[in-house]
Amino acid sequence: MSSISTRLSDPPGTRSALALLLGVFAQSATACQVTGVTVNYAMGPLGNGSSVEPYTEDEVAEALLGYGAFALDANGDPIYLWPQNTTYACVDARGSDDVSIDKFQVPGGDISELAMGITIFGRVMNITNMTQENIMDVLVAFANYTITEERPFYYHTDQTKLNYAFDMVYELVNQTGAYPNFTRPVVLPFSQPEDPQLAAIWYQALTYKHNQGCGHVRLTMTYPTEYYGLTEDEESILPDLVESFYKWWWPTEYNSTARRLAYYSILPGPLVGRAVTAIDNAGPGCPGQYPEVVPFHGGSTQFIYQGAAQATFQAEVMTGFFEWYAMEAGMSGFNSTEFSAQLNELSGTQLGATLTYLSPVDGLPVYSATVDTEESPEATETHEDHYIESITGGPDSVITFN
Repeated sequence: MSSISTRLSDPPGTRSALALLLGVFAQSATACQVTGVTVNYAMGPLGNGSSVEPYTEDEVAEALLGYGAFALDANGDPIYLWPQNTTYACVDARGSDDVSIDKFQVPGGDISELAMGITIFGRVMNITNMTQENIMDVLVAFANYTITEERPFYYHTDQTKLNYAFDMVYELVNQTGAYPNFTRPVVLPFSQPEDPQLAAIWYQALTYKHNQGCGHVRLTMTYPTEYYGLTEDEESILPDLVESFYKWWWPTEYNSTARRLAYYSILPGPLVGRAVTAIDNAGPGCPGQYPEVVPFHGGSTQFIYQGAAQATFQAEVMTGFFEWYAMEAGMSGFNSTEFSAQLNELSGTQLGATLTYLSPVDGLPVYSATVDTEESPEATETHEDHYIESITGGPDSVITFN
């Protein structure tokens, strides 16, 4: 068994060679047009029912071809994105029509993707007993490896669960007896409280499992071994990563460059959605890219799942990151094929659990939607033209394992 202890020499936000490479993907994106959508029933519902009337295949197609379904660029063209350098938001039908940050949707978003990666890294490298400090080091390393202002790291909660956290903060502060004039918070402070005791209370409340506004994250924390494919040794990884996120993001200066490396979202209202829809690009235009679909638009709400993009991201970026991470740590025996296969398996297990147990998703059918794509005449060069030219080496970081 190995224990893990890491320290990075680069400060958070350093633009690594890979981050610069991934920026090329966005710069060389081809201009494409959506020419049609084919929707087919895939499976489900997998759970006990839904409080909403699900969409039919025809209604999903109508919604995807309707007002505001596809994010548009400044020229009015649909935005097609490379999976390798796009932020991964959550499969949450409350996702707004804000396209200031390009994003795909997967269960839990970036934070769940990285938590699964850490889990599988521990398995293939036979690492146990990871601490919260170890998890923080992994987050910082991942940020240095691929996160930029243009591709921030995503984590979300919602208004209801954040108010649960406010209640918990108020209760815990009162229990200390040290702050007689403290009143219940009504809004999240701009930055971490300077008082260490207050800061610790806030972190406890913000990371508590029942205060998680992301249903996928909340269920993973609540039923890690029962439904989400984790062992008892692994069940602390996601909670520790949520805590690490807050400790990485919240102390930064408001509206600073460092803070813009994170995409922290507080979603409004109840969890709604009329279908679970998996997106793929049928081509022939923009091969390797996928359209950015807006979950909530024009009165339509769907749980959008970019599974095809996720598979590429996991196989290339997540596997590549942990391969580099092991190399920098001087750890031999990392098998990228085994890592990728196990990550794919765990991802499927956790997706299935959320489809089965999260309301109202548990009562919705799952559809596949393939988007017909044609390239515009002004298409530019593809990412392959830049790939070999742009690799200059990994981040200048030093990691040691004990």
